[in-house]
Amino acid sequence: MILAPLRGVTIRPFRETFADEIRVAGFTEAVTPFISAIPGFDPLQDRELRERGTGNREQGLKVTPQFIGKDPVALRACLEKVKSAGYDTADLNCGCPYPMVRNKGRGSGILRTPDVLRRMLEVGCDVMG
Repeated sequence: MILAPLRGVTIRPFRETFADEIRVAGFTEAVTPFISAIPGFDPLQDRELRERGTGNREQGLKVTPQFIGKDPVALRACLEKVKSAGYDTADLNCGCPYPMVRNKGRGSGILRTPDVLRRMLEVGCDVMG
């Protein structure tokens, strides 16, 4: 099972504090709360990933960084950085319904632009394999 992200709740300190309980409950992977994929941003400077160090394991859980955005070039740059740091998977947030996110065409708003979504998915598959 995968522990879904919940901004401000399933952050690194929560996962570390409740690592045993999370594993006992059957979770083998955790997805981080979303990190913005914007031009010029280094995702390894995001607090969620910076405080973890490199690699994709934490307290026995596989950790998958989740990105949100609508710029395939920015997403590629972010994915290349996390892949070089040892992450082998990434997640694209296509479901956040929060109006400020959705109205910018990110999260669930990306579903209104199938061509952008397709390009984002192509980048993800290309970089992360």
